[in-house]
Amino acid sequence: MPSPAAFIGYSLGGGLIGSFAIDHPDYVEDLVFICAGGLITTDPFPLAYRLGYRFAPKWLLTLIVYWIYYTEVTTSLDSINPETKADIQRESDKQNGVNVVAATNWQYENHQGFARSYTSCFINCPNFYQDQRWKKLRGKHVIAFYGGKDWIVPPTTLQKMTDVIGQEYVQGKIYEGVGHELPAVRPDEIVAELLKRWQL
Repeated sequence: MPSPAAFIGYSLGGGLIGSFAIDHPDYVEDLVFICAGGLITTDPFPLAYRLGYRFAPKWLLTLIVYWIYYTEVTTSLDSINPETKADIQRESDKQNGVNVVAATNWQYENHQGFARSYTSCFINCPNFYQDQRWKKLRGKHVIAFYGGKDWIVPPTTLQKMTDVIGQEYVQGKIYEGVGHELPAVRPDEIVAELLKRWQL
């Protein structure tokens, strides 16, 4: 069996690595959650999604999520606040013009299946209400980063994670003034924080 490794999960990926660590604990040594799902509720989401999540058949919920993605994600890309837009531009300049906004737009415009696959992941991955299951992560070394302005996965998730997994196992940091785009606009800070915590 391979040696246990560190797993890093962002947003939906956080819910996935948490679930993987529970099902395959011997493969996982450290968990790094960045704006991670898993412990979130549907409360921050539009009413249509909250009702759909609880009561709608899956085909209708798929349409609701697709609508939220199209209206809340793609349209908001053109109305990002100036501070965040400056952060994205700075990181974009380092990566030859590649940034989270350009990448998302490109995928949406060039891949018919992109929105559909995103919708499927959003609905089916272990993203919401995993509190009881995540208690099984106690004993794992957990590092968590959240954006102070994140409305998708609120920064209060960090405290909830600490309560569920245990304060002795969770190290966390909230980056004020940043939303769900945290890893796209603060990559150097996150890497530096991980290197420090891992003493590398």
